[in-house]
Amino acid sequence: MITPFSIYKTKEDIIGLLDDDNKLVLPICKNILFISNKILNPDDDNFLVFEQDEAPIAGLYHKQVRLFDQYLKAYQENNPEICFILNRIIHEAYIKMRYLIDNPQDIKEYRELSYKSHITILENPLLSNTPNAKVFKRKFEDSIAVEGITIDEIKRARKNPGGKNFRQMQQLYESDALYSPIYGMTSDSIHSGWNEIRQMYLRCKKDTKQYVADVDFQIVLHYRLLISVADILISSSQSYYSWFRKLFPGIIPGLMSLLDEFKWMCLLISEVVIDTYKNNPDEYLYK
Repeated sequence: MITPFSIYKTKEDIIGLLDDDNKLVLPICKNILFISNKILNPDDDNFLVFEQDEAPIAGLYHKQVRLFDQYLKAYQENNPEICFILNRIIHEAYIKMRYLIDNPQDIKEYRELSYKSHITILENPLLSNTPNAKVFKRKFEDSIAVEGITIDEIKRARKNPGGKNFRQMQQLYESDALYSPIYGMTSDSIHSGWNEIRQMYLRCKKDTKQYVADVDFQIVLHYRLLISVADILISSSQSYYSWFRKLFPGIIPGLMSLLDEFKWMCLLISEVVIDTYKNNPDEYLYK
């Protein structure tokens, strides 16, 4: 499919366009977001209807698209705190969606295990007798009635669908070497690890090891972070689109070639980033 990006064939073609995000990086990301929304909602006048054991996949994809929209806005506003939090969440939703597409037999358990915390609350006498307990119990009973699952099924459900934790799922789709840098480090933002706190919310005077909370200090975001998340959404869109087309074969045909082109553009930009790390690593020390 011919797009404005079709003229770029090598990393040399784009190097001169990376000094300003508005020249290439943001147009690519905005186009990715537009196509992802079109895949999610191909008809503005009608909703697509999913069966119960298809809905988790659609919901996980919707979450990624919505959060990438928020990520893009936060990036343009140079809001690194929000970007780092969303990075982890988008990645986890992507891996779980991929896993459920490939393992539909585990979708019911995925639905069941999300109610385990409800059982814990309802069976704890210190919590179950609180003033809001009746409302909580009623909402829980209504929810599992709609789900068509029982309390016994919820109790039997394992902690993770298919008995696989996130790392095991991630290994199916990405190199295990990526677990720590992509998922492990970004989890600091969720769990408020010291490494994140000291870099994002404090400034250090290294010779005295003293810290200040400088409200005017802010990390300047770099496009290599945005492109890494955009690449996740492209991979997610490719997987979701292939799954979606099996359910609705007559709807929005021919988009895979467009997704492939966006994937290629992200690859070219990533090659420029890798070259910079190799040849001029100081460039990224404070970005």
